[in-house]
Amino acid sequence: MTETLKRKKGFTLTELIVVIAIIGILAAVLVPSLGGYIKKARQNSDLQEAAIVGEIYENWKLSGENLPTDENDATTQFLAYYLSLETGQDLVEDVDFVLEGVAVGNIFGTGFKLKGNNGYIVTYVSEGKVYTVGNDADEVLIVTEP
Repeated sequence: MTETLKRKKGFTLTELIVVIAIIGILAAVLVPSLGGYIKKARQNSDLQEAAIVGEIYENWKLSGENLPTDENDATTQFLAYYLSLETGQDLVEDVDFVLEGVAVGNIFGTGFKLKGNNGYIVTYVSEGKVYTVGNDADEVLIVTEP
């Protein structure tokens, strides 16, 4: 009978507990760092979305079609121009996109604010082509300059 007990193969309870503890420690170390990468990827995604809109915005300013009369007219005209390019329907709501700095001397504005698909607010300043990404108007997470 002692011969059959010695031939049993498998892991002891202690070995299993040690392996589970090691896996738990590795998970505790890796999960928070993965969360940071996911957040950064979402910010960059919204930044890329704004960069595409920024190029379209610059082309709209150069097109010179139907000069806008005020901020609402400028936003409406830009959105119509954007939709005419068939680039997508994701910018249709005025809440997600606002032209900034529209004035009598600057009818196209100085840039825009865009709320990206991941919820980050991207501000674009036309002069210098500077993009900033943040959670709200006060917290800036990324600043890009050419």
